[in-house]
Amino acid sequence: MNTDEDAVLNSSDEFSHKNDAPESEDIKHSWLLGSSKLDTWVFSGNEYGQYACYLKMGWQSTFKVTSFSTRALWRAWVEYAKELCIYIFDSKERTGKASSYKSFAQNTKSICQFFCFTRHCAGVIDVQKSDVRAFEDYLSSKDLSQSYVAEMLRTLRLFWVHKVGVGSGLAFDPYPNSVKINLLVKKLSCKNGHTQTLKPEVGLHLIEHALELVSSSESILERFDAYMESKELSVNHPDDFKQKYNQTVSIFFQEVQCLYGAAIVLVFGLSAMRKHESNQIRYDDAKALAEGDVATLTGRVHKTAKTSTGRVTERQVVKELQDAIKIIVHLTRYRRKVCGSELFLLRLPFFNSIRPDYSICNELATNSMYIILDHFAVDAGYDNGTLRPHMFRRFFAMMWAWRFETGDLHYLSKLLYHNGYEFTTAYTEDEDVWEFMPEEMKQMTHDLFEKMLAGEKRVVSGFSRTIERYKKLLQANVTIVTPEQISDFVDLLIERSGYIVTPAADGYCFMNLLRASRAKCSINGEFPDYANRDENLCSQCSNFGVTDDRKQYWQIRFDAHKKTFENARTKELKDVAKKGMSLTMRMLNAIGSDEVEYD
Repeated sequence: MNTDEDAVLNSSDEFSHKNDAPESEDIKHSWLLGSSKLDTWVFSGNEYGQYACYLKMGWQSTFKVTSFSTRALWRAWVEYAKELCIYIFDSKERTGKASSYKSFAQNTKSICQFFCFTRHCAGVIDVQKSDVRAFEDYLSSKDLSQSYVAEMLRTLRLFWVHKVGVGSGLAFDPYPNSVKINLLVKKLSCKNGHTQTLKPEVGLHLIEHALELVSSSESILERFDAYMESKELSVNHPDDFKQKYNQTVSIFFQEVQCLYGAAIVLVFGLSAMRKHESNQIRYDDAKALAEGDVATLTGRVHKTAKTSTGRVTERQVVKELQDAIKIIVHLTRYRRKVCGSELFLLRLPFFNSIRPDYSICNELATNSMYIILDHFAVDAGYDNGTLRPHMFRRFFAMMWAWRFETGDLHYLSKLLYHNGYEFTTAYTEDEDVWEFMPEEMKQMTHDLFEKMLAGEKRVVSGFSRTIERYKKLLQANVTIVTPEQISDFVDLLIERSGYIVTPAADGYCFMNLLRASRAKCSINGEFPDYANRDENLCSQCSNFGVTDDRKQYWQIRFDAHKKTFENARTKELKDVAKKGMSLTMRMLNAIGSDEVEYD
């Protein structure tokens, strides 16, 4: 955290002895590799697949240190910060993964830097209440999330809580019981954001672009192999490449990055994997899949596994995902040949030397993956910000919520050149989808209400009267109805009424707590029972609404009833079919069809 306008990142050897061996015997810590006296800490990873730099953090300041006195001052703060971390980690007060230890140590370092360089405190015991208030003002000025600010304030309080155990600390409690820290956090921060959602049409466009790049990758892979072979044989390989292919190496690198990004997008978009899960795919498993020896993609989840070793996952793979995995195997084979990594996702062999040095991140680190995805996003024309792996998990959930809006996945099946049952099942029944459902259903509800109030979607059947009342209410409150006013009105409507729209092939169920008891499908008079839905109940329900794009489905129903009526031999069956024809005809006429007739 850089808190001084004149501070700059400093790559100088601020501590010339930073990696010297400790002069005295050092205590070993289970959570740390090597000596705690070094100014680069490497935390003990308990997850297979963590790249080396992910586990490292340096105690060198991010401020330019120009004088001996300033250097000595920071050295004193570093010693205190290390002692605090060691005391907390060894006491098992803070347990978890290496990333948790690293995060806490980085936060501790950031706070110490603020007091050292911005407030010029000689040590932790010299910090005053005015310095703490200044730190809070600094946090407030940075538009930080609630979760981050809360973590920083809780970390700062530990400077007081562990004063005795560490042997030094704050001279006062910055947040005693009289201070409501949660209210302070809200005051100093912004609401926690969440990963941006890719709506179905956007996510499908990105997948379609990725498929095009992967399917036409033969030329890029041919040039890639030629470049790598030329690089080993000639120091003039960039000139040789340009002369042979009439293309500069820099432009070619961008093409390779986009192709790699496309393959990674398909891994996330067609499997809904978490990023850390993809980081733990083993090369041997991916190679077996690429060669057709196995039919599932194997990873390992830690977030929801409730075990330190994680839980092995297996996903059915479609041909398009298999092709993407082949691309990744091909693009990473040159680096793999040198570094020997067991992991699937590696860095491309362009932007730094390929050396068998495990202190270098041969694996695809988070920032490197983000850069590759951003290159792909630009190539795909995605201009809504950055593209991140978790966005595709949210897209996966959106496809579940919006599956009827997108033609019951017909478009996606067509895009992938198959109608595979396994793939469709993954998009409609995957258990991971449920962790996103409330957010995505709310988003779909918002979009649907906006379109209905703006007149872009017309709804018929029971809920039509309710939506007409909302239209009149909106018109009564504003002189000119604008898209922005509609959006604000919908936000208020959903917030106050708690509407959630559940889509089905034949229409929508508009539900909130007040309307739940009115559901015709309810069997207890309190909540809807969607398993009890049928066309007879739905057509009479005040919560049910049908839009024009559902006409085809009701036409299919009418045709089925008509066929049954014409072929039935018993009076009972004819009567049921005739009733079904009458009901579906009324719905079709309400939607706008004048062509339905029967005898």
